[in-house]
Amino acid sequence: MNPHFIFNSLNSVQHLILEKEEKQALNFLADFATLMRQMLNNSRKSYISLEDEIAFLTRYIELEKIRFANSFEYKFEMSQELKEYTIYIPPMLIQPILENAIKHGLAPKNGSGHLLVRLELQGDLLYCAVDDDGIGWEHANSIKSGKLAKHESTALSVIRERLQIIKSFNGSVGKLEIIDKFNSGFGNKVGTLVEILIPIVKML
Repeated sequence: MNPHFIFNSLNSVQHLILEKEEKQALNFLADFATLMRQMLNNSRKSYISLEDEIAFLTRYIELEKIRFANSFEYKFEMSQELKEYTIYIPPMLIQPILENAIKHGLAPKNGSGHLLVRLELQGDLLYCAVDDDGIGWEHANSIKSGKLAKHESTALSVIRERLQIIKSFNGSVGKLEIIDKFNSGFGNKVGTLVEILIPIVKML
């Protein structure tokens, strides 16, 4: 998780207090504290349940919605097959992708945006697609400062390295792919599609 998120979140609390939105500030701070506790607890574990991961990601997105003045909507879609098992995945692989989508894709966009997180089971791997209709990968890269680009490059490199280390029971290694929709045969659609295959532990 980008340290700037913590700094910016506390700035948001300060802003709410200055605007006399004490109740909203208290709610934001309570959710922020819960998110930090979840992150610390999850970071100590090799695997967490998919249910816990979705709860963590939902709380994170809700806080980002407040920070960015509800400028986007989001949705989780889960295949029926996933609901038939208890799925465990390595923590903190999906959150940096969501952070990039919100901060660099949706936040700079004029007008409201949409974020879709689609989850499907593919053998011993979890397929996760993070699909936004923001300004697009290439456009976002063109307007980033060197510092931001370096952080994002590091975050994605860490995800790829972790996927190489973490293998499923059949030896399958995860995968991360970033697609700029405008330049990849999606018609006139804009935004970024990030696909990640995550090794899992699957139990009935």
